[in-house]
Amino acid sequence: MRMCVHDIMGLLGIALAVVAFVGPARAGESGKTRVLRAGAAASNITPPLDEPVVGGWDSPPGTHVHDQLHARCLVLDDGRTRLAFVICDSLGIGREVCDAAKQVIQEKTGIAKENILISATHTHSSISATGSHRLVAGKELSPYQQFLVRRIADGVRTAVHNLEPAQIGWGRAQELTSVFNRRYFMKPGTPTPNPLGGEDQVVMNPGRTNVLKPAGPTDPEVAFLSIRSVAGKPIALLANYSLHYVGGVGPGALSADYYGVFADRIRQLLGADRQSPPFVGIMANGTSGDINNLNPLDPAPKKFAPYEKMLFVANVVAEAVYRAHQQIVFHDWVRLDARQQELMLTVRKPTPAQLAYARQIMAKPENAPKHHARERVYAERVPRLMDAPDRISIVLQAFRVGDLAICAIPFEVFVEIGLELKEKSPCPQTFTISHANGSYGYLPTVRHHELGGYETWLGTNNVEIQAAPRIVETLLSLLKQSTNQSGEAYATYGSFADLIAGDYDRPPVKLIRVSEPGTNDNPNYTGFFFYQCLQFDPAGRHALGMRVHCQNREVRPTDRGEIGVIDLRDGYQWTQIGTTTAWNWQQGARLQWRPKSAEILWNDRSDDGTAYVCRAYDFQTGKKRTLPRPVYMPSPDGTTALTHDFERMKHGGTPYVGIADQYADQFAPQETGVWRMDLDTGQTALVMSLEKMAGIAYPNGRPSSGCFYFFREGWNPSGSRFIAFIKEPQSGFDRAFTMTPRGTEVRPLRDRPSHHEWSDDSHVLDGRDYCIYPDDGSIKAQRRLFEASSNGHVSYVPGPGGDWLISDTYVIKDYQYLFLYHMPTGRFVPLAKLKSTARTGIYRVDLHPRFSRDGRIVSIDATHEGLGRQMYILDLGPILDHPPMVRK
Repeated sequence: MRMCVHDIMGLLGIALAVVAFVGPARAGESGKTRVLRAGAAASNITPPLDEPVVGGWDSPPGTHVHDQLHARCLVLDDGRTRLAFVICDSLGIGREVCDAAKQVIQEKTGIAKENILISATHTHSSISATGSHRLVAGKELSPYQQFLVRRIADGVRTAVHNLEPAQIGWGRAQELTSVFNRRYFMKPGTPTPNPLGGEDQVVMNPGRTNVLKPAGPTDPEVAFLSIRSVAGKPIALLANYSLHYVGGVGPGALSADYYGVFADRIRQLLGADRQSPPFVGIMANGTSGDINNLNPLDPAPKKFAPYEKMLFVANVVAEAVYRAHQQIVFHDWVRLDARQQELMLTVRKPTPAQLAYARQIMAKPENAPKHHARERVYAERVPRLMDAPDRISIVLQAFRVGDLAICAIPFEVFVEIGLELKEKSPCPQTFTISHANGSYGYLPTVRHHELGGYETWLGTNNVEIQAAPRIVETLLSLLKQSTNQSGEAYATYGSFADLIAGDYDRPPVKLIRVSEPGTNDNPNYTGFFFYQCLQFDPAGRHALGMRVHCQNREVRPTDRGEIGVIDLRDGYQWTQIGTTTAWNWQQGARLQWRPKSAEILWNDRSDDGTAYVCRAYDFQTGKKRTLPRPVYMPSPDGTTALTHDFERMKHGGTPYVGIADQYADQFAPQETGVWRMDLDTGQTALVMSLEKMAGIAYPNGRPSSGCFYFFREGWNPSGSRFIAFIKEPQSGFDRAFTMTPRGTEVRPLRDRPSHHEWSDDSHVLDGRDYCIYPDDGSIKAQRRLFEASSNGHVSYVPGPGGDWLISDTYVIKDYQYLFLYHMPTGRFVPLAKLKSTARTGIYRVDLHPRFSRDGRIVSIDATHEGLGRQMYILDLGPILDHPPMVRK
């Protein structure tokens, strides 16, 4: 069943404005230029005094506030997705508190709960927000938990209020001197008891006696995300460092630890003091479950006064970030994405022997000899696990900010887990925020469970030994989903062969026919017929096309093509602006917009039928004029055009018919060749004669017969050189040369040239083998982008970055393929698999992909509907905005 344009539009649910936009249509964008907005705020969460300060083995009451504690909030909005980060100065926050705060935030701001990340810094100088049992949610929140919920929500609401257009960048620094693995192997013979009655292989914080070596690595990277206003004013900086905490506070003190000092110091370094709204510096805890800043192998460690060390560490970390900050690139807009998944974990339960040992410990007098100094503490903890549920569900999150990925885990995470996520992540930069969306204790690796030590003890670690690999697997899956999302997932492939064999049942973008096929009695066959010409006007609203009424036979001199414009915002309405009798099946009439002009150009026969000419139509005024020679390719600045003798071309599907070649009896006439024509005046000049070119092409003497001719030209981006294809079918000569616009500095490029695109002013990409050829006369490929079994009409996708190629294929087992190739990742994105119903040979209909000026819309000719040659468009915006991620 054939659908009309309005039926298609209704099914797709899009407006015609989809063609003129910079980004895909989204809520909040209304087709306008994409804008990233950001807002930040800090909300005071300092608890009352006289409550127990947690973080050590004892919990003394708080007696004074050394520095205020905050929930530091950052909200990002890309026009489609809104993310909220909340980093709280707290030892840990129970899931029930996070859930309650997210509920309020969603109700008050509309931010989806799964798009909100709430974590604790793990300062050891505040009161508890985890509840009385890590694994059992309290029936009611404590007064401080209720206060925390409200203040977190207030902070996010204020950050939303502060949203403004912003720029964003990210980077990383290194600070090696402040992180040490705190788990150590001891020298042989050193006792290593644990409080559950056994012996460990490693010891946490072992002091300075009998220490052998650390049991694991560190991660000295300080990752950071920086946000500024479009005017350059700092808004916020979110950093992440895998350091447990620093400590060194006075007795009974409430303090944000070095996290708070960093926030203050980075504000100073960035020159963001005393501004409105206030700048918000943020330090989140990375994977620091087994990391601190004490070095037991240092024979003479420096001694610090209270608070001195946290100031020292915060300063060196902030200064490292500031230095790296000078090198980052800020983006006006990036894609945001949030992925969340609940993972069910089994809770560890004590064995009968462990319960019996706990009872034995509790039965001993407190002053009796001890196997381990903390055995009584664990004898109390272990039985409590019997009251815990058998399984718990935890929240895992993976956020994406452009090419930066951020994972969130609700544990005190071992550093090796964070390093593994960085190594295996599909994203170029990844970091992990721990203590996020809950607080369930330590998360060691399986290897460290085998080594034992404080962090693995039952009662310190509460979940299954295989929890770490399961969490890593889940997060990597979320990251993989995030890298290829455009509203719904699209497939990518790692090779051309896999691309051809891939799944095309659900293409990532819609294919929309914009031409009207007419009726059986009066069919219309519409196309652009070639590529690498400007088919779209600058606004992306009007697309050029040529309509003919025959197919599958040779072009006759009486066959007339109708030149027209398709309005992509008004029901794909066709407006005819002219006709032509100078066209062929493979290159049409060289219809195209003149660069930097409102004129439309196409080739035709002169009114008296004796010469090929170029018609110029001013789209704004309707004025028409005729230029004395046909046009092949205008220069990038639109001032001149290259041209040759279209009647002289001999190979299939390319000659114009109706005018004889006046030099047919000459192998390489000196009177003609490649011409340059001024597009304002029509003045012409012979750039390179066929005679001179033959002397260059055949240095050892030309053949005695044949027909030597130019058949294709293409400018480099600056217009300083152009490529020219030369053919002589009888001898089989087929070579591309380059030269200046004056016909000087002639250099061979490659033999058997095919569809090509200049990569830059000195390199050419050829679609026959997808190789880059330097314009240096060597005729040797510099590198191959990928192996392919089919030639293709290849082009670089216009727009920022230059990361994408688009290409089609010739017919492969009855089908033509259209695909994108993402150069940074080497991934192929399938766009369409279309059955070819046209005749083969010179009557074939190649897809010939060509772009709107901004690269967002691509147009093709195709026959898959069985309607003959018709014109189609695809909106590539959702893919271009959400590219595969660069792999490390």
